Formats: sequence, structure tokens, C-alpha cells
Amino acid sequence: LAATVTGQRRANSTLSFDRRVLRLIERVVAAAHARGLEVSVCGEMAGDPHGARLLVGLGVDTLSVATGRLASVKVSLRDVTIEDCRRVVRETFG
Repeated sequence: LAATVTGQRRANSTLSFDRRVLRLIERVVAAAHARGLEVSVCGEMAGDPHGARLLVGLGVDTLSVATGRLASVKVSLRDVTIEDCRRVVRETFG
């Protein structure tokens, strides 16, 4: 998704916090939730502590994280509320 939206090669866009990508994720979440569906994200963004907070703040229901990154994502999310994650999204969209 990030590579397609940003026009970059996949390897260069794995941690893209590009606003266009985030807006698309936000739209997917809204459309899925309106239909009673859950949204799960896997990949580099889900395995990045900041990315995980963004995804949770956007309403993503589950994250699939590589085993080697699980501890850092868990620590990143352990001490924050959903509102904290939503605040990260608002700050990113500025």
C-alpha cells in the first residue's frame, strides 16, 4: 500500500508514515468497521513502535508483528491509552 501510494519501491517505503498512506488506512478502517469487520495490519509499520501507536490510533483492531519486534511494540503500547494513540495520529496529521 505504502509503495503504491508514494510511488516508491517497496523496500524504500516499508516505514512510510506518509499522510496519504495513513489517510487510506483510516478510510479502510472506517469502511470495515461500518460493515462490522475488523482490520488487521501486518508488516514493518505494525512492527515499529511509533507505527503501532499510529495504527492503534487509527482504529486498527489487531497487529501482526515479527517475533523479534514484539517486545519493543509491546513496551510502546503498554503504557498508553487509546486516546494517547489518537493524539499521536492528530499530531502526525498536524
